[in-house]
Amino acid sequence: MTCIGNDFGYDAIFERQIQALAQPGDVVFGFTTSGRSENVKRGLTMARKCGATTVAVTGKAGLVGGTADYVLAVPSDVTAHIQEVHLMLLHVWCVYVDDVLGSDC
Repeated sequence: MTCIGNDFGYDAIFERQIQALAQPGDVVFGFTTSGRSENVKRGLTMARKCGATTVAVTGKAGLVGGTADYVLAVPSDVTAHIQEVHLMLLHVWCVYVDDVLGSDC
């Protein structure tokens, strides 16, 4: 990640990785508490260009100045509350994926 930041700027951190890896059928999640993180918005934009489904997980403001196929906005302006809900969503999704795909553990 450091080389991407140094060579292309930190706003391109996720955009460059997604450009190299995303393909149609993938789902790309972008987490931004404020909804204004340029690196997350650019990553989601690139994911859509690559044919991936995009999900923005944000705070009350939503995805400001960006686009995603789905926006899950936590209805709060309190950073700690937003991030606690983001963490809970991650855990729920992991449990769901384990249930659907199975787990070797």
